Amino acid sequence: MIDQNIGNPDQWGRLNLTTRVRTVSEIMADIEAGREWSVPAWGRTPALAVYPERRDVGDGYSPAQIERFAAQLRQLHMISIVDLPNRIPAFTSAEASVCAGWIACSDLLLLPTTDDPTRLQGVLDYLQAPMVRGDASLGYRGIPVIVPYIRSPLRAVREDPGVRSMLGQIRHRVVAVVDIPKNERATLAIVRGQPITEVDAGLRDAYLELATVVARALQEH
Repeated sequence: MIDQNIGNPDQWGRLNLTTRVRTVSEIMADIEAGREWSVPAWGRTPALAVYPERRDVGDGYSPAQIERFAAQLRQLHMISIVDLPNRIPAFTSAEASVCAGWIACSDLLLLPTTDDPTRLQGVLDYLQAPMVRGDASLGYRGIPVIVPYIRSPLRAVREDPGVRSMLGQIRHRVVAVVDIPKNERATLAIVRGQPITEVDAGLRDAYLELATVVARALQEH
């Protein structure tokens, strides 16, 4: 797991890492200098390598740096999950550039959302970005997208015409939309440091379904 949410890196606290763990920033410096580097930390979950980020990373990284780092991650791990900033990929800011750099060398993109119309519109805007939808004139290949949809327990919200219309538009443009029930036990799991799949059977089934959909999409694409 690679924390590249450079505006708000939070894997220190979530995964109980100490500040002595080497960061992506330090590894990037090693790569640029041609030095050897190793996996900075292992989580409590078996075989989960963790690459945290410093809190003052500043300008982020160039596409060439990200590409070199990604190539080495592919040699080390079966699958790498990169936590990106909440920015549409572009070259207009440090966070948007980091998104663009990683998306350019990724095999799959996950865009989580809720029933909030603002969040749903944000997904539609992201899907419209040239790097995501693909634009041959700009050299962008496009990328398969899966949307984890954290659905409200209120039927009136789920069946609101506006919400259903926006979800319909999203479903039309992505590989899959995977329903995940909104459940405060997920927050409780984070507070207690428990795996989210251990606090509720419905949540466990939903996240297993998401993992299965991701695996199939990677195999097919």
